[in-house]
Amino acid sequence: TDVKLLTSRLCGGNILKEGEDPVLKDKSEYPDWLWSLRLTRSPPPLEEIDQDSWQYWKRVNKLDKKRRGQELALKYKYHKF
Repeated sequence: TDVKLLTSRLCGGNILKEGEDPVLKDKSEYPDWLWSLRLTRSPPPLEEIDQDSWQYWKRVNKLDKKRRGQELALKYKYHKF
């Protein structure tokens, strides 16, 4: 592997059969939001989500359903029918 090539080009960034991989620019030439993107696949914690958004309340509802399901499972775990 060529170190200079890896640090100057986006290897695998060319999706076309012809042409070369794009050249990487200086960090200051990219928009600021690019460096604040989340790279993890897990959802953000509730503390990071705005409480006035539908995403927050959808997540709260999902976590509440999960908690209630766990409570029911525990309640009937040792119950004999």
